[in-house]
Amino acid sequence: MGAFVVLSVLIALCPLALLAPRMARVRRAGLVEYARLGTQYTEAFDRKWVNTAQSPTEPLLGTSDIQSLADLGNSYTIIQEMSIAPITKRLALQLAVVAAAPLIPVILAFTPTSEIVNALVKMVM
Repeated sequence: MGAFVVLSVLIALCPLALLAPRMARVRRAGLVEYARLGTQYTEAFDRKWVNTAQSPTEPLLGTSDIQSLADLGNSYTIIQEMSIAPITKRLALQLAVVAAAPLIPVILAFTPTSEIVNALVKMVM
């Protein structure tokens, strides 16, 4: 039974693994693009708010520049944390449950009740 479940999960996940090279390229490209944009934005922010010859015409408190800088940083973090394959532990577990579910009635039909009770007692204790 265990081998069947493992094999079923592997067969279901293999097509998703084929997406890994493309997703890795997209992730790398996104990191480069957002790093470039982030550099440009932070340099402009620095020129406007930090290294400026004259004082800014608007107050720093309440400006959208800081929120935009934070949003850009969050976007970069999302790309940085992007997985290179759409495979998660949760997905693998769901596939395992789906593969094992049809086997449960067969196991219950051919396993003595005393063994099932003993296994349940061991799980609880």
